[in-house]
Parts: sequence; structure tokens; C-alpha cells
Amino acid sequence: MGYRLSYDPGWPYFEKSHDPHFYAIYDDKKRMVALICHNNHFGDGWEHETDDESYFDTFSEPMGYPMFVNILYYATTH
Repeated sequence: MGYRLSYDPGWPYFEKSHDPHFYAIYDDKKRMVALICHNNHFGDGWEHETDDESYFDTFSEPMGYPMFVNILYYATTH
């Protein structure tokens, strides 16, 4: 496997010493209008998928995309 890039300086991907957090903003009818993912790399999986093939294989496909599908499914069914 090729080299792995880290887009989060100071936090290597395989050394997790912080917990991920998810926050949502809801409108007056209790519908989620925004989701904030803090201390995780799901956004990197969507943003940097074409930068390195090993990155895509390691993070985007197994983690980033499934999380996006879950978020999209929840947002469209609730």
C-alpha cells in the first residue's frame, strides 16, 4: 500500500486520543438543517478522496461514504 497522507497536522489517523462529537442544528419543526462532525475525519474522506489512492481505499470508501449515506438517509426520512 502507498503512503498515507494526514490532513490534520498533529493528529495521525491511527493515533486517536480524542473522541468524535456530532452536533445538529434543528429548525422550529425539529428538522435537522445542519450536522457538525467534530474530531473525526469523515469530511476529509469526502474532500481528499482523489489525493492519494491508498487514502481513498483506507478512509473514503470504508468510512467516509458509509457515514454520508447514513446522514443522508436520516435527513431524508426524519
